[in-house]
Amino acid sequence: MLKFLSPLIIILIGALFACGGTDDEFAAFEKRKVAKGNFKLLVLDSQKGEPYKSARIAMLQTLKNNGYISGKNLTIYYESIGNDVKRGEARLKEMVKVEPDVIFTNGTVMTIAAKNTFFKHKKYKFVFACVTDPRGVGVIKEFGIKHTANFTGCAYPVQVKSRLSFVLEIIPTCKTIGLIYADMP
Repeated sequence: MLKFLSPLIIILIGALFACGGTDDEFAAFEKRKVAKGNFKLLVLDSQKGEPYKSARIAMLQTLKNNGYISGKNLTIYYESIGNDVKRGEARLKEMVKVEPDVIFTNGTVMTIAAKNTFFKHKKYKFVFACVTDPRGVGVIKEFGIKHTANFTGCAYPVQVKSRLSFVLEIIPTCKTIGLIYADMP
C-alpha cells in the first residue's frame, strides 16, 4: 500500500483529521524523512469561502508542519470552479498537464467533476474533503474500508434523521419544518 501512496498523499490524508489512512501508513511515513525534490499538488475547491477555505488552510498547514513548504519542495496549483461540474472537469483536464503527485478536491461538486474525469485512472491520486456523501457520489464503496479506486479522503455526512432530531432538540415546540430541496449533491 505504501508503495502506491507518496509521502505527500499520506500527509494530506492525515491533514484531513486522519480520515482514510491506516496506522501502518502513518507509522511508515514517520520513519521516513521528507523526500528531496519538488512535489506538485493541485488544490481544486468547489467554490470560494467556507467550509472549503478552512479545510484548505488546515491541510496546507499540516503539510507545512511535516516539511512540505510551498516554494521550497512543494508547488501548489490552485483553482476554484464556482460550483460548476463541467467547469471542474475542463479545468482538471487542463491542470493535470503539470503532472501532479496528488490532487486535493475540496467539496462535493469538485469531487464529482474529478470522478467523472479520472475515476480509477491509475496515474492520478485524489484526496477529497468537505464531501457530503462520498458513497452516493461513487468515489468510495463504503466508510471504514480500504479504498479500491484512486480516491480517499474525509467526509462530513449527517443523516437526515440526525438533522431533524437536532432541530427538535433546540426547538422542542417546533410543529412545522420546511425543506428546501436543491438538485445539487
